[in-house]
Amino acid sequence: MTNYLEIRKTSIALCSKYLTASRAVKYDILLAAKRLTLPSSGRTLVFADEADIAAFADYQMFEFPVNGRTLIATVEPLLTDLTELETDILRGWQRQRTSLFRVTGVHPGDDEIELQDLLEPGLPPFRLSDVSLAKSLCGLSVFPILFTRIVEVRGYRMSSGSFFSFHPEVEPGLLQAYRQKMKLVPPDDLSERRFIFFYRKNRQMGVDRALNDLP
Repeated sequence: MTNYLEIRKTSIALCSKYLTASRAVKYDILLAAKRLTLPSSGRTLVFADEADIAAFADYQMFEFPVNGRTLIATVEPLLTDLTELETDILRGWQRQRTSLFRVTGVHPGDDEIELQDLLEPGLPPFRLSDVSLAKSLCGLSVFPILFTRIVEVRGYRMSSGSFFSFHPEVEPGLLQAYRQKMKLVPPDDLSERRFIFFYRKNRQMGVDRALNDLP
């Protein structure tokens, strides 16, 4: 049976293949940065930290439109000679979704955290497999709310690796602002606009990726 660590390791290998293949796709990286509202100086992108780099990579791969399609959809035909597990991970990438989640439980022994979807509250809670995040959260008395991308592979739900963390006290205002902002957004643009919204809010009011701002 495939385990979580094997999927993570294979995901890294597949990412390397994706990055190699993506070099054949022509797109404007500065335009992508501008759409995300990433700071820049001339033709130089300004990243605040590694979390900013991860967010931009995530945005380019899954959200930024290239000739009407996402970059991962554009690159997919160029990804050949994949293993069975790499193919399953690629399918997971294609089915991914983003949302804002409330942490309702931490299970460090299983390297999992329990999440409740705040943007689609009718969905049942589920467990997310993440070794480092489970360890980081288990020592906190207050859990953050998290915006992330969920990828499901062979029964495991994992993040894409990029998180935007917020103090739980901002939840009501954050949800209200999101719903107001997304009111008139066309369905085809919703995923990208959602990512950009929470990226900007994270820069304004997010807590540190290491969660040092929480007790």
